[in-house]
Amino acid sequence: MRDLRAGDMLVDASGAVVGISHHEAPLQVAGEGLTPESLRKVAIRYLGDEGLALVAGAGALAGAEAPAPTVYDPQALERYHFIAHKVMFNAHVVPLQRYVMGLPVVGEGLAVRFRVREDETHILDARRGSGGSLDVATVTPEAVEAAVAEPMRLLLGACGKELAEELANWNVWGTSPCVTRATPRRGAEVGEEVARPWSGLPPLPKDLAGGRYAVAVEFILTNPRKGAIERFRIRVGVEPAAVLSVEPMSSGAICASLWTWDPITRGTGAVSLASSGAQLDVHRQTLTITTIG
Repeated sequence: MRDLRAGDMLVDASGAVVGISHHEAPLQVAGEGLTPESLRKVAIRYLGDEGLALVAGAGALAGAEAPAPTVYDPQALERYHFIAHKVMFNAHVVPLQRYVMGLPVVGEGLAVRFRVREDETHILDARRGSGGSLDVATVTPEAVEAAVAEPMRLLLGACGKELAEELANWNVWGTSPCVTRATPRRGAEVGEEVARPWSGLPPLPKDLAGGRYAVAVEFILTNPRKGAIERFRIRVGVEPAAVLSVEPMSSGAICASLWTWDPITRGTGAVSLASSGAQLDVHRQTLTITTIG
């Protein structure tokens, strides 16, 4: 393989390398009939040979093809693990998830992108999500087990009284431990309006402020009265108990201008495929859609 300097290094504002681009001169991969398994091996070898600037630490790629850990282990070394081969047309992506203490780090990992054609295969680029050093306070395995077993209890303990009362009957599913960054989520902190009901969250504890990482439990929280219309992905820190991030998973009700019937095939003949947008717009109706998830 060619030296790293054959590709363009992509850096962030701090000067850290976040990607290597070979778009100007794609790296050709030797071999014919490459399979997802062989591309995975090529990607891992490429990262180990030329992409070490993207990797969090030496040795982190060891065992990258082995099954990812599923249990929190404060003594586990930092590793990357292959998760799933992704394909879109002739672009193949080999993604590796970053693991710390046996847990996946939310939003962090590596990805190598290939262009696969009948007669040749090239590496186009490699990217990473974050990837800097992590300072994660350890917690006891018993605390993680208890949090996974009773995530709602953990969540309600991290909320103020009023918000806890509102969320008490919501449904929880898809619980799993992870490591994630604590993110601001109050309007006063981020300078924007926060979706109900999360404007009632207390501020982050001081030891989690400033974007610190923490061991957390991730799960989906759904309002039983509204189903998919009010659904969030929540990550709650184990010790101390604090809501670290909230991601809306539904758009709620929206107002849309649309056709409730096809004005071309079922209309009066006044419009056709050649009609302009303005001619078609007069047949639209403005409706409020309340079932988009």
